[in-house]
Amino acid sequence: MSLAERLTALRRRGFDEDRRREAERYAWAASFEASSGMAQQILTAIKKQGGNTEFSGWVAAWVSAWLTRHKEAKQAKVLEQVLERDIHLRNIVCGMPVLDVSRQGFFPAIALAMVRPDMTLVLRIEDQAEATWLETTLDELKVDNVVVAREGIGEFRFEEAICRDERPVFEILRRSKNCLNLGGRRYVVRSREEKMEPDGLYVQTITLGPKCHVMHFVGIPEQPGVSPLLRTATLLLDKIEAEMKRNGMWTENPPALLEQFKRGELRSYEDVPVFEHWLQVVFMSRAREAVDLDELPKQSEVSDMLRIQYDPHVSLPIAGRLLDYLQAFDLLVQQRHQPGLRLTGVQAVSEGGRLLTKGKWRDPEWYSVDATPYDADYFPKAMAMLAWGLGMEVQGSDPWEFVLDGVRVAVKMQYRGSCSIAAESMAVRDKIFNGLVKAGC
Repeated sequence: MSLAERLTALRRRGFDEDRRREAERYAWAASFEASSGMAQQILTAIKKQGGNTEFSGWVAAWVSAWLTRHKEAKQAKVLEQVLERDIHLRNIVCGMPVLDVSRQGFFPAIALAMVRPDMTLVLRIEDQAEATWLETTLDELKVDNVVVAREGIGEFRFEEAICRDERPVFEILRRSKNCLNLGGRRYVVRSREEKMEPDGLYVQTITLGPKCHVMHFVGIPEQPGVSPLLRTATLLLDKIEAEMKRNGMWTENPPALLEQFKRGELRSYEDVPVFEHWLQVVFMSRAREAVDLDELPKQSEVSDMLRIQYDPHVSLPIAGRLLDYLQAFDLLVQQRHQPGLRLTGVQAVSEGGRLLTKGKWRDPEWYSVDATPYDADYFPKAMAMLAWGLGMEVQGSDPWEFVLDGVRVAVKMQYRGSCSIAAESMAVRDKIFNGLVKAGC
C-alpha cells in the first residue's frame, strides 16, 4: 500500500467517530500507571503547560520503551526533548498529515502524536530493523496515528513538516523542500532563539517555551553569499548540458551507470568505457543533487578529467567551451568553501556562469580580466553593467575605449579565446573584476 493510500485510510471519519476514538484514547492512556518518577515528571510538565495529564503514564511507557532499546540514549536528554519541545508542538501543528524531517536516528516525535489524536505523524525510517521495532512498539501501545514510511514518501507532498534536531537551518530547509507542496509550512524547532529578519518566506519565530523556539517558514529565504552561488552553479550545469548536446556528447539512452556505482561495480570515471557517459550520467546527476541540497564537496576536478581524456592539440578546440564551463564549476565548488576566494584570487565565476581570469596584455601592457567562454552577446551586456554599476564612460568617439576613475580601459574581442577587458592600473582592473563577478550575463 502506498503512503497516500495509508494516509487516506487514516483520514477523519466524521465528528461522531472522532469523538468516540478520542474517548477510547483517553481511557487507554489513563490505564497506564503514572506513579513512576518519570511519569510524575511528565505529568508535572504537562500540567504546567495546561495539557491533559491523562497522557502522562502512556508517554512514560513510550519513553521507557525507547530507552530500553537505545541503551546509549540519556534519559535526561530524551525527557528534555519530550517535555521542552515535542509536547509543546501540539499547539502549532494542524490536523493534517505532518512529516517529521528530523535526521535519521533522532528520537521520534511519538509523544506529539500521543497528545494530538486528530493529527497523523509520518516518520521516514530507513533502518528496516528500527522500523519493524517501532511499528511493533506503536501497535503494543495502541498509537494508531503514526505512519512509518519505510520506503520514503514517494510522490506524496505534505502541507506541514517539523524538524526537531539542531542541524543548520538552511540544510534542513533544502533537504525538506521536495517533501512539501508549494507554500507548505516548515516548523524548525530550536532550543534557543535564532535571529532572522522576516522576508515573506521566513514568517516568524514562535516561542512556545524556554527551550522551544519554532521558526516558521513557507519557503527557503535568501542565504547571503550562498544562494547566488548555488543559482550560478545550477546555471553552469545547464550550460554544461547544453554544450555537451551541441557537441554531440549527449546520449538519449545512456547506460545505467549510477546503479552500477551504487552497487560498487564502478568506482571512478576511469572504470567507464566512454567518458562522456560518465560525465552525463554520474557527474551531472550527482552535481545537480549536491547543488540542490547545498552539499558540494570540498573540491572538484572534473575539468582536469576532461583534459586527460582529450588530446590538447586535436580534441580540445571542439570541447573548449565545455572545458571553460567545467573549470568554472570546479572553481565555484572551491568558492563555496572559501568565500573570500573570488575577491582575492586570480580567477572567479560570475553570477552568469562566466569564468573570469586576471591577466596582462602584451601590447599595451595593461592589466586584464578575461571572460570565457567568449560570445558576441557578452560584451555589450557586460559593458552596460559596468557603466551602470561603476560609472564607466566611453572616451571620445572610439566605442572600444572607456574611462573609469580617470584611468583608461579598453576591450579586445576573442583575445586568448575570451572577451578581454583591461585597464592601465591594477586597482581599476580589480574593480572591473569585482564588478563582473556580479554580472548575470
